[in-house]
Amino acid sequence: MKILFITPNFSGGGAEKNMLNTINQLNGSVFDIHLIICSNKSTYVQQLNKTIKLYCLKKSNVKSALFSIFHHIHVIKPDIIFSSALHLSTPILLYKKIVRAKFKKITRIPTLPSNKLGQKNLKTVLLKCMNNKLINFSTFVIAQTDQMKDEIIEYYGTDKNKVVVINNIVDTDTILKLSTEEVKLPFGYRYIASGSLYSVKGFDLLIKAFAEHIVSFPTDKLLIIGKETIERGYKSYLESLITELRLSENVSLLGHQSNPYKYYKNADVFVLSSLKEGFPNVVLENMVVGTPVLITDCIDFTQIINSNIGIIVKRGSVSELVDGLKNIRSYQKYQINIDNFDYNKWFKEISS
Repeated sequence: MKILFITPNFSGGGAEKNMLNTINQLNGSVFDIHLIICSNKSTYVQQLNKTIKLYCLKKSNVKSALFSIFHHIHVIKPDIIFSSALHLSTPILLYKKIVRAKFKKITRIPTLPSNKLGQKNLKTVLLKCMNNKLINFSTFVIAQTDQMKDEIIEYYGTDKNKVVVINNIVDTDTILKLSTEEVKLPFGYRYIASGSLYSVKGFDLLIKAFAEHIVSFPTDKLLIIGKETIERGYKSYLESLITELRLSENVSLLGHQSNPYKYYKNADVFVLSSLKEGFPNVVLENMVVGTPVLITDCIDFTQIINSNIGIIVKRGSVSELVDGLKNIRSYQKYQINIDNFDYNKWFKEISS
């Protein structure tokens, strides 16, 4: 069976990390696995299983890569095509309809549809109508939570029987192995946060909350992993905020870290302060190493986070974060088994 994965890029993002873990979970002796990467951003390639057939198109965007993508689909003749980005999935679905291709199309939705709702104008209305129509040509649509499934059905008008809830895949073995590497962390009770530096992640709110927190806990530390990739100037804003609030001894921006797991393992608490998310891999990764989590209700975490693992607070609220930072200090490390979804079994089932 031939399975073709297609991604705009293969570097850094949560959707790309999930695709990497999905591909690596598959049995290369059972499946003939192909991967098309539209751009030259491909840092995850070095972590791929060596049996994968790889095609790096090195295009500047998805639009300029479409002709090459359609050519590769025609040559490879896959049984299944799997992609996450909607602006990539919809032209593939249109191609499937036009040429009457027989492949099964799996469309994974990486974030809540409501996260993408913006100002209404003629362009957005037309795009919504086109996406709503095309996405329903998918064989299956993958949601990551029940909440996301409900939104997909409502927003895209998708047949509920086509929408499958599948949690993100976590490479437990790799995380546990890398988490054992030595790392020097500052003295004090240590909170860690991680993600691309832009305002949707709520790091500015977290820093403001931490300024209030250290009044009662002056030796506590906040370490933020991540680099600026989307919102130009946000890193400078965070730096100025740290200076303005006199937090240079308590808050550090660590930049990108090739191995964040050793930080997660050795931190006392992981904090997710996001305003919006699809399903953040970092929460699952911290659960693997047993670090308590303080997270906002940016998505419905109630299915996986219980009172032994962490605390859920209201998103966008500094005061809620302040309370959470204090209350989470009583939590201890824990052990938990995360059962990954078996794509090997599922791909066999849907192709029979």
